Amino acid sequence: MENQIRDFIVSTPENMKSAIIVANSLEQAKIKIQYMFWKFLKEEFENKGINIVGENNNEAISWQTITNYYQKSRNNKYYGLWYKIFQKQNITVHYGIEINHNIYYGFTIEKDGKGGISNNEEFEKIRLYIKRIDENYQNNQWWLGWKHTVPLLNFREFNSENVFNLADRNYLKRTVNDIVENSIQDIRILQNELDKIL
Repeated sequence: MENQIRDFIVSTPENMKSAIIVANSLEQAKIKIQYMFWKFLKEEFENKGINIVGENNNEAISWQTITNYYQKSRNNKYYGLWYKIFQKQNITVHYGIEINHNIYYGFTIEKDGKGGISNNEEFEKIRLYIKRIDENYQNNQWWLGWKHTVPLLNFREFNSENVFNLADRNYLKRTVNDIVENSIQDIRILQNELDKIL
């Protein structure tokens, strides 16, 4: 199919010109779809009473942040939205939804304002509890538990039906709603146990 498309593009000067216009607009279309995803996601969380914020307490993820994701050779591929779900003395637990290539979400922990400590032995009980909430949660130094969204959304490769379908506003809103519902369910379950665990 790619060969057929290539041959069609080079068959006339008009086709070649049209293809260049489409190619130049494609990146802007990717930025717009990802921007709409974050915008609807934030709105849906707020509709459910959760004040989720961008990095450094910014209100939202900006068009420029997403543009940088696609245009900079060493882009900041980690950005997202955050919500503080628990604080006790010097311990803070956050829920975050973030992008690398795929969208993923889960729980992080800080002690005395320092992150990157999720694998510390003192937090084993909370890691195990998160795994009981959903066995798909994985942990590492930065995350007590993280998992990919369902459906899997790869905004870097931008090559799956799941991402293409986001161009349909109804599909986008349903997908966002499902992510928010699943997130809130996990947040509430964990919040109910954190006082006992920490």
